[in-house]
Amino acid sequence: MKVLYVLANFPKLSESFILNELLALRALGVEVEVAAFADPSERHRREGAARIPVHYVPPPRSWALLRHPAALATTLRLPGNLRHRSIAVVRAHQLLALIRTWATPPDRLHAHFADGPSVVALLAARALGRPCSLTAHSVDLFCNPDPALLQLVLEGVDVVVVPAQGSKEHLVARHRLTPQRIAVVRAVADPSLYPQRPTPAVARATPGPTALLAARLVDKKGARFAIEAMAQLAERRPTLRLDIVGEGPLEAQLRHQAQALGLEQRVRFLGAIPDAQLHQALREADLFVLPCIITPDGDRDICPLTLQEAMLVGVPVIAGRAGSTEELVIDGRTGRLVAGDDPAAIAAAIDAVLGDPAATAAMVEAAGEFVRQEFDPRRNALRLLQAWGVGPDQVREESARS
Repeated sequence: MKVLYVLANFPKLSESFILNELLALRALGVEVEVAAFADPSERHRREGAARIPVHYVPPPRSWALLRHPAALATTLRLPGNLRHRSIAVVRAHQLLALIRTWATPPDRLHAHFADGPSVVALLAARALGRPCSLTAHSVDLFCNPDPALLQLVLEGVDVVVVPAQGSKEHLVARHRLTPQRIAVVRAVADPSLYPQRPTPAVARATPGPTALLAARLVDKKGARFAIEAMAQLAERRPTLRLDIVGEGPLEAQLRHQAQALGLEQRVRFLGAIPDAQLHQALREADLFVLPCIITPDGDRDICPLTLQEAMLVGVPVIAGRAGSTEELVIDGRTGRLVAGDDPAAIAAAIDAVLGDPAATAAMVEAAGEFVRQEFDPRRNALRLLQAWGVGPDQVREESARS
């Protein structure tokens, strides 16, 4: 079975769940390839990305529609923003031209994110007479700027995949999809990269406990509330330090906030770091905090990978109750859930985690076991195959014939 993934960017560090999915499918015998609109050319690249064949679709040209009357007619028939649909039609035309040079076309097209990539995949799949599916995530589903095109792809594909039960309920209630057309397949971390540490925290040079926050520095991650919680803990936990890993548009604002609160020595900004350095930071951390929120425009986190990674390593986690984080962090069992925009609640949760080692150890053990079961890459790749109506035995038989 050959599946072509249609993606906006590949490989992208903040979308490592896509690479993990591709590698898990490959391990099951599925032939996977990627058609991407761009290479993000990031400084660091995940191991394993080189094992996935990638084809980069050329940038769309504004005049291309004029050369192809059929494509122009398709553009005029589609709903939604004219620019969005024009770009999608041109990219679909370019993707089809690429596919038609292959000896073997894909058996299925699958897109991640219910926006541009899904429109392109759907149009190309229709032209090829192949089935098409998509995975909807967060901003593309909850605050998509083009609701008409969103509804087009949600209704046009044969199955919609989401990483959380809460997203499935949203699709049924808001978009009137039948539950049978929606599959929950978790976006997962790679547990082989995050083995559980043998002790609660390895030795480190700095005194006092360390809280770690690793995320893109955007509003929905709630880093500003973690910094405010540090200010509230200044007197009763003077040696506590917060390390912030990641880059983003809010970095300057967050640095200014820490400085204004007198936390320059207690809040460190480490920027984007390679996997090996992040693994070391996790091994040294006493707790992981991600006070995610739902932003005013509706954006939110859905079972963030960084929380999974911390839980796999054995770091106690504190997360904001937003999106579907409660499907990963079960309050009091696999971590602590708080209102992400409540610094006092975050501070109290940090106190509870650091102040009760026995309860925290039990929580850490339950968290690791839960992630290794529910968020296992192979198990979720099998769920995806099931959503496509394909069994693993069928994949092996087709691979043997080819």
